[in-house]
Amino acid sequence: MTYSLIDSILQTNNSTINVAEAHGIACALLVVDLRANFSQWLPEIFTAEQEVLPNDQEILFNLFEHTRILMDPAESGFEFDLLLPDTPDDLIEQSQALKMWCQGFVWGIGTANKSQHLDKIPAIREILQDIIQFSQLDLQSIESDDTSEDNLMQIHEYLRAAVLILQDELASQTSKILD
Repeated sequence: MTYSLIDSILQTNNSTINVAEAHGIACALLVVDLRANFSQWLPEIFTAEQEVLPNDQEILFNLFEHTRILMDPAESGFEFDLLLPDTPDDLIEQSQALKMWCQGFVWGIGTANKSQHLDKIPAIREILQDIIQFSQLDLQSIESDDTSEDNLMQIHEYLRAAVLILQDELASQTSKILD
């Protein structure tokens, strides 16, 4: 599934959010509970009045399930990645998408975290604070140079690892509660 295909589906079905943001929400839902379900994600990316075409729903379902598999330590290694545009040369577009992914992730954590208090766990709080900062990137200050490109790549890699660390930390906290 490509960024442009999902973008086309979101636009066709009049979603008010973009692909990166939608993927960030899905990742957050799955971080909090790897058993989260597609029906929890769909209302986060479309309003209740929007009727999503069945074929488009199937593609979005496949994206959600593919993301779940990539985030499941039993299913995959470190293959998880953020869904960002396939335009590595456009630093501004990549930065905007990364910012929107972070905003979606923060939104999704808030949505999935209604009964838990994740901000009370120091390791989780620190990572979430970092992601909140990334969601506020100043796109005006980004220049098309090697330093900005390296910084963006480091943020991207940090986020990939942070998602898996959050998931592991939450699983650890859940098992402590159940013990």
